[in-house]
Amino acid sequence: NYGLRLAFMFVTYVLYEALYTCVNVPFGTLSSVMTDDVSQRTALSCYRSLGGTIFMTVMVMVGPLFLYVDNQPVAGRILRRGRGGFKQDIHALRDDARRILPERPQGEKLNCLRVLKEISHNKALLGVMFFSLTGMIGASVVNGLNTYLYKDFFGNVKIQAVSGMLSVLYAVLSFAITKPLANKFG
Repeated sequence: NYGLRLAFMFVTYVLYEALYTCVNVPFGTLSSVMTDDVSQRTALSCYRSLGGTIFMTVMVMVGPLFLYVDNQPVAGRILRRGRGGFKQDIHALRDDARRILPERPQGEKLNCLRVLKEISHNKALLGVMFFSLTGMIGASVVNGLNTYLYKDFFGNVKIQAVSGMLSVLYAVLSFAITKPLANKFG
């Protein structure tokens, strides 16, 4: 049933993305625990992003070679890869030993409205949040549409590897300008 397959894809994708976020956010914030130096934090964040981009690029380049035969997806292979990623996220969540909690004076309660007000006045944080969200949405849209573009429009999923290589060039360019921009603007 097409409706059941669509519902299954929707639920599993949302669950997968939620688990991915639960694993990824702590690693993204780890640099703030490792150092107070803005330059070092920027470098840590850049190296983390660059590593992720290189890994994803390899997956985008190699994936179509294994997941398609004669330009047609092989459902069993795709399902096995999906299950593998899902299991990895579960294991990463279960095995995560970092439990660093900020010390708060006894009796002090967290005031969410005050925190939101402070965030709304932090231009650097708002900029990072906006561009991170924009980048994630853009990457998700591009990654989601690339499969259809190369399979249905170009009729060849193997040329998706070329697109993956362009992603590396973009990541290297971004990596090169991020630290100077962070040093200039904070």
